[in-house]
Amino acid sequence: MASAWCIQFRAFLCKVLLQLKSALFTTIFMLLLPTLVMLVLVAGYRSTAIIHVPEMQYDENPLINSSKIFENHFCTNRDAPFSFRRRLPVPMCYPPSEEFECLPSVRGGSLCVLDATLAREALAQLFVAAGPVVIPTLDAYLGLSAFVTHELRRENPSLFARSAKEGMGHYGKLLLVDTKSANHGAAARFRTFCSNVSVLCNEVLGDLPIFASMADARRYAMENDGEVWAIADITDDHRGVGNFVGRGNHFTISMNYSATPWTTEAAIPTTKAMEEGNNLLYITSGFLTLQNAIQQFYVRERLGGRLNSSAIFQYTNLYGPTTVAMPSPPQFKSTFYKWGHYMPLLAIIAALLSGMVFARLIVNEKARMIRGCMEVMGLRWSAMALGWLIIAFLMDFIAVCVPVLLVGFTFFHYVNLAVLFVLYWSFLCQIRALCLFLSTFFTKPRYVKLAICVVTVCCIMSYYRTPESYHAPKVKFMSLLPCVGYLASFDQLIQHASTSQKFHWRDTVEGCNSVALLVGMTWVSTFIMLVLWSYLDQVLPTSSCCRKHPLFFLQAFRRFLCHPRDENTDVISFPWRELGKDEIPPSMKSVLDQHPECRDTENQTIAAVLYGLCKQKKRQNWFCWKRGSSAGISFGTSGSAAVDDVSCALEFGKVNMLIGPSGCGKSTLIGMAVGAVRPDAGAVYICGHSTVTEPEKCRRNIGYCPQSDVLWEDLTVEQHLTFYARLKCGGVWDVREIVNDIIDTLNLEAQWLTKARNLSRGQRRRLCVGIALIGDPAVLFLDDPTAGMDVKGRRAVCEALSKGREGRAVLIATHEIDDAERIGDYIHVMQGCTVRDSGSPLVLKSKASAGYVLKCVVSPGLTIEEEDDCINRLVDFVRAIAPGDYGSRPARESHGTVCGVGLLGVERRGRQVSFRFPLALLSSEGVSVVGEIEARRSEFHLQSIGLSIATLQDVLDYLTVQHQPTAGANGDSGLCGLSLDETNTPRRAGGNGSTVSVEFTPSGTIRDDEKFSATSGLGRADTNATRDGGLQWTFFSHFAALFVKRLHSAKWDAQLMFYYIVMPLAFALLSLPVGKVKPTVQPALTLDSSMYRAGQKSPNSTLVWTYSSVLDDAFGVAKSDLRNVFGPYYTPVMVECHRAGCTEALSDVLYQYLNGNNSHADVAIALTGAMYGVATSVTMHNLSSPHAAAQSLNMLYDVVNNQLFGEGSFVTARNEPMPMGPHEEEMFAAFHRIIAALFVILAFILIPANVVGRIVKEVQCGAYHLQCLAGANAFSFWLSAMLFDFLCYVVAEILVLIVLFASGCDELVGDGHTILAALALFTMFGLCHIPFSYVLSFLFKSSRRAQSTVLVGSLVLGIMWILIEPLAVKNNRVAGIVMGVTSFLRVTPCLAFSEALMAMVCTRLANIRKPLRERPSLFSPLGYSRGGLTGGTGTGLLYMVGTFFVCLLLFALLELLRRRGAVCCLGPCSEGDGDGKLNAAAHRGNRKRMKRRGKGTPEDWCANEEMTSYRNGELEEGRGAAAVGLSLQHVTKRYAGVSTLALRDISISVYKGETLTVLGLNDSGKSTILSILAGRVPPTTGFAGVGETIVRPNAAQSKVGYCPQKDALMDNLTPYDHLLLFSRLRGSTEEQIHSEVPRLLCVLGLEDVKNCLVRTLTPAQKRRLSLAVAFVGGTTYLLLDEPTADMDFMSRRQVFAAVQGLGRAKSVILASRHLEEMEVLVDRAAFIEYGRLRYIGTPQELMSHFTCDVMYTVRVAFGNTVAPQLDPLGETVRNLCKCFDKAQGSRGCRIKSVVGRTVTLAVTCDLLFVCQQSAAISEGAIPGLSPVVQVSATQPQLDDILLDF
Repeated sequence: MASAWCIQFRAFLCKVLLQLKSALFTTIFMLLLPTLVMLVLVAGYRSTAIIHVPEMQYDENPLINSSKIFENHFCTNRDAPFSFRRRLPVPMCYPPSEEFECLPSVRGGSLCVLDATLAREALAQLFVAAGPVVIPTLDAYLGLSAFVTHELRRENPSLFARSAKEGMGHYGKLLLVDTKSANHGAAARFRTFCSNVSVLCNEVLGDLPIFASMADARRYAMENDGEVWAIADITDDHRGVGNFVGRGNHFTISMNYSATPWTTEAAIPTTKAMEEGNNLLYITSGFLTLQNAIQQFYVRERLGGRLNSSAIFQYTNLYGPTTVAMPSPPQFKSTFYKWGHYMPLLAIIAALLSGMVFARLIVNEKARMIRGCMEVMGLRWSAMALGWLIIAFLMDFIAVCVPVLLVGFTFFHYVNLAVLFVLYWSFLCQIRALCLFLSTFFTKPRYVKLAICVVTVCCIMSYYRTPESYHAPKVKFMSLLPCVGYLASFDQLIQHASTSQKFHWRDTVEGCNSVALLVGMTWVSTFIMLVLWSYLDQVLPTSSCCRKHPLFFLQAFRRFLCHPRDENTDVISFPWRELGKDEIPPSMKSVLDQHPECRDTENQTIAAVLYGLCKQKKRQNWFCWKRGSSAGISFGTSGSAAVDDVSCALEFGKVNMLIGPSGCGKSTLIGMAVGAVRPDAGAVYICGHSTVTEPEKCRRNIGYCPQSDVLWEDLTVEQHLTFYARLKCGGVWDVREIVNDIIDTLNLEAQWLTKARNLSRGQRRRLCVGIALIGDPAVLFLDDPTAGMDVKGRRAVCEALSKGREGRAVLIATHEIDDAERIGDYIHVMQGCTVRDSGSPLVLKSKASAGYVLKCVVSPGLTIEEEDDCINRLVDFVRAIAPGDYGSRPARESHGTVCGVGLLGVERRGRQVSFRFPLALLSSEGVSVVGEIEARRSEFHLQSIGLSIATLQDVLDYLTVQHQPTAGANGDSGLCGLSLDETNTPRRAGGNGSTVSVEFTPSGTIRDDEKFSATSGLGRADTNATRDGGLQWTFFSHFAALFVKRLHSAKWDAQLMFYYIVMPLAFALLSLPVGKVKPTVQPALTLDSSMYRAGQKSPNSTLVWTYSSVLDDAFGVAKSDLRNVFGPYYTPVMVECHRAGCTEALSDVLYQYLNGNNSHADVAIALTGAMYGVATSVTMHNLSSPHAAAQSLNMLYDVVNNQLFGEGSFVTARNEPMPMGPHEEEMFAAFHRIIAALFVILAFILIPANVVGRIVKEVQCGAYHLQCLAGANAFSFWLSAMLFDFLCYVVAEILVLIVLFASGCDELVGDGHTILAALALFTMFGLCHIPFSYVLSFLFKSSRRAQSTVLVGSLVLGIMWILIEPLAVKNNRVAGIVMGVTSFLRVTPCLAFSEALMAMVCTRLANIRKPLRERPSLFSPLGYSRGGLTGGTGTGLLYMVGTFFVCLLLFALLELLRRRGAVCCLGPCSEGDGDGKLNAAAHRGNRKRMKRRGKGTPEDWCANEEMTSYRNGELEEGRGAAAVGLSLQHVTKRYAGVSTLALRDISISVYKGETLTVLGLNDSGKSTILSILAGRVPPTTGFAGVGETIVRPNAAQSKVGYCPQKDALMDNLTPYDHLLLFSRLRGSTEEQIHSEVPRLLCVLGLEDVKNCLVRTLTPAQKRRLSLAVAFVGGTTYLLLDEPTADMDFMSRRQVFAAVQGLGRAKSVILASRHLEEMEVLVDRAAFIEYGRLRYIGTPQELMSHFTCDVMYTVRVAFGNTVAPQLDPLGETVRNLCKCFDKAQGSRGCRIKSVVGRTVTLAVTCDLLFVCQQSAAISEGAIPGLSPVVQVSATQPQLDDILLDF
């Protein structure tokens, strides 16, 4: 067992590796995609400017004092009406100068700038300050702010930005709020305080009232937009000492929305030293200045005017302390690291793409039922699962090596390579586990890919929406989600890389959310998903056919606890019931009584027993266990029976054939037999083992070939067989001998190295049969094994099944009647979901009174009158010597033998007459009839007389038709009451229920007026009533028909609805919330460490403080304990300082904290110190903490309050930014309108993908050619298509405009001018994209590939390019290239439309930002200004107009070339079986076989007149050229890229009213002949003619009806719509249409489905519709290529009968693999071999020419008196051969086969002697010969002839 499991495991591994090797490009893509992504990152890293910045000590940089800048560069204007005089700390403006610039916003110009240029230069240093900065005084800040505001508003009146400079540009009023006291005492006192200490503060306070609430103040600020600097909420709780309880006392400062850093929690984690600009906002906005002033106010209020003896105010005063940034560690200064947080997204995309390819491999096996077949063939789930896991992890291991080396030596060169490897490999394994887990829920690759993307995107969004300070346990929990652990770990590595810190193994365990923890959680997540996958993959209905019970893991306990079951009651209905409690149904008891040995595992007679099997059709939904869908079986309406009480026993050495119409339950029965479908009742035993309780033992003895091909497209024939051989032959690895034997048996030598994708349909089925034969299984179940095969392939399969059949039982479900008769020992006929009858072929024939057909062919040298006379006399003679009621079925004896040899029926086809006799023809009485006809051969001018036995078709007609309650009611089997009578001739029910039979008039001619009387007028051209209104009427009628076609198709076209209605409406609606997004309300933020707590335990930050020991201890902290001063959120650390400047000592300590991972420091304080000789306190803040500057100032004043007033007297500032003002909101809305415009663009630019996909699909499926052939006017066809596409686009445009109007999008529908521009732009895009898409359709062969390519191209050009272009043109090095490329790419409508629309939308923003700019017209051309686009829609409209006309001309030219067959990109239009496309290996194999058989090679064949009597299309005597309907004259065809010729100098003529069949094996050229006649494929040389017209490629031939091998139908039309369309295209009148179409639907059995969409029809119904399309509209020439493909035997027979009736007076050429039906349908047959015409003649002439009249096949079945297996050299067989060696001139007999007790001989004797000897053998008149059971004799059929070549 272990050895077998290991072999299976190794075999599965090899199979997957071979798949990956065969799909080399895909495998390389999966392995190298992570490397390519990393190469992109490395290229980005190398292309950016990388500066290695050492550790920075910012306190060493020059000090910037804003107060000094104000004093040095400003002056007071003494000439101003309200001059400040000398109250400001600036000099007087004297003497006046032109360089003075007075500020009108400050008291009417009372404040001036001495030199604006110098002032700008001085302020520029402040805006980029990287060193100590002194907090300015109120006067200094307000003066500088007034100047900056004046400058900015002059440059850009609509200021809306967030930077240091813009932060100082909000000079305005200061509003005071006091919400605690009724008389606003605190705010009033602050007003007095501020006015006293600052002149400009008094100016900004003005005479404004004090507001009672913050809401009132904000309302005032909104009403006076741009005129308010700040709002300060001053409460009255701060008077005196002792009024403070706890730390909850705050004052609030509210400033402009964009003045200070965001107060919302960071949605994106930031790294250390990467947000240097945020700390300056608190300085340049004046927040720190106002905060310092309010803190001073509170302190002085408490002191009540008293001075501090300790001189605290010497260090903290209104002049402001100094603030400086903390030191930063060494780092790489690169913009690349600023995007480090998003870099993992590229790696995730790469892993997703690779994972989706991996998931597609798994799901494809389920979708194509390959996995179910592997399990039935014995593959254990554990071996398969472990194989997938090892392959996945191995591929990840290989894929991760190179990327790790790339990043490890570039931007992650400080990180240990092993850490990188483990992290990346863990992440890839997690993605693989996710793919495996999701693959259990889906059976379609497209859906599982979508699910993987959705799940991954949701996980990524959950991480990026997580605040930086999120609670650590929650982050750990989130790391269980895919990708989250990798993202979090990558962020930590980026932090170390950007700060030049080494990251070793020991660092992986440091920190709260360490890398080791995150990787561990990643593996936990991987393990959980793998466990879920291993369980769900075995129990879900979407997993496999061999699904287990949800509690299968308890099976071991159940076996241990339960008692042994009773072996005699092992009949179960459901797997979870207790064994032995179900009552055995009567049908099961009868089978068990008849075959009690079925349960004996040692029994050698019965191989399998199926008893009482029942299966109800159930609805397939998520909640039911869909066993049927996994096995490739679909069930219909819930409640009806799929299989009803079927029982049978399969014996060793016997072949059981299961035949019946489609839908009778054959595939369901096979599925239940192999265990792929769970029966509702009954049971199956295989070699004594139950398929339910012992499935493993049953699978060892089963060979299974399902109805669908279970092949991998990238594996060769040898690789398939090798894999399955290793599965079945347990413990054997070297299976070459087994594989070679299967290849030889099935004639696959030429294809043994051919991939499955390159095999024809018949070769694929042969390979599936070979897979089933592997391992020499005891029981073989084959479901339609010969579907799609030619006669040669079917014969090879039959021979393979006959080989070694003694030790095997076979059950075959098939529609091929001749196969069933050739190899079937027992025939089981199913009808109505049950078995109607069973028995051997001859027994069934005797039951149905079916017998022999005697075929007589009149000599060809006679005139037509002489032929008729001879035939009439012959028929009268036969009726006289063998009288019988051939119009009704003869009576049958009780034992099934026919009484007498009365004539059963007569049929004439040209010069051939067929007489039907019962089986008694091979009796002494019947031999006399044959002798009488032979004696008068010369009298009746008979060229040949042949004998053939009736087929099983007669039996099936008898057994199945009588059980059909209503003909035509069941899918494929009904033809509107049309059936076959007992004489095997077509009949149709008349009005009174009587039948009309095909019989002979007294003159002997067929009465065609009676035959198919109900279908008179169908398919007949009425030239007198046909419209002929000229070219103008043809154009309008075709235009109307084609437009109606598109209209009807659109009603059910979900894809069209999606692209033109759902998607435009959805994107337009999505633009509404984007355009209406309100700005984020920034909450109030308390500026202490509590803002970072986010649920973490306090303390969470270290506060480093010091004081200078060389200076006076002004704060008195030397003997104080300050541990409780800084609050619960800080851990204070005191640093000694023995110098005047203490910042250096603080920096040394802080640098250690910044390099560590366990501690974090946001602020630091030096209470006393000196900078540049000035005594001052110094606060330090962390650059990575945006609010640390204001936070450090609060901490400084906490010490001041504590030292002055005691513990608990703290006051903390709060930052509560103002909401946006009206002007800011307008600009904010304008920005979002630009984003919303992207959704509007998406609503339109994806539409061309649908247009291209539809056109390519219609052209490639053949529907376009079929319409052209029917006479469709080219101009009307494409004009109707373009008009309909444009109208659909107009609907989408109207929907979008309605949404835009409803949303009030002023940029597009604001006024008449914008509406006109928008309408022009939208409409021009609609006009332009249609011909552009039509031109693109010539580049594609696959509609799905065309749609995907155009979709991606539209997104790239319409969205990505317009976003990248403005950024790229800012780079002077590539600006010219980008503009040039853009100018070229504008020929694509998507780019021109997107650019023009963005220009329109951006116009409003430009007008808001620069209201004084010149307003260009919306139709002005585009231009570039400062790297941005300016202008309107003019350029886009101009390009689209040009593209419209150019594409129209180009499309007309390409269409003309296509109609002339000159468009090479369309490729050859072969019809499925690959005529003339033999690959080199197959061709060489054919040449070798031809040489071995002495027939030379195809190139050596000569035009032998004896073998090609009609080769050159010679006309028969009495017929002229005018009688020719279809003709080929010296036609040769060679496909591009193929070395062999598909046709070789073919010349064929088909007369009017004649039916010609083209016979030949696959790849012989049959479909190519019909395609050339239909004008779909142009000939290389020669020409084809229809009537008197030469066929041109894609030319209109309205009288030609063409049924291609592949249905050329439109999925979204109904059969009724199809027939209406083609009848109108062929010029039928409405009266003819309403008369012809309903009757044609009825005759072809489509009446019940006439209003169903084509995509919902069965394959057989589609073939019938293709036939109806060929007949409708009065066609006179029919080209039918495999018209009965995919039909069951009844449907084929009925369709041929319909064709025989409807094809009267038409010239018909048809090709079919069902040769037995051709013999009664056609007038002549043309035999094609490898593109050469070998012979043309009647079927009997063909058989006589290649076999002669004296070659017969005699089959003799002996009774039980002989051995079960006869010896071919034994006495019995020798005596049998001697019976046929006695004839005069006999060439003797040859033994063809000996199977069991049945001997088949090839006898070369005359017909009379064969009949005499057969009758003697049957009657026991041969001495020395054992008694026989059955004797039959028949002439070789057409399939036998084909097999000889």
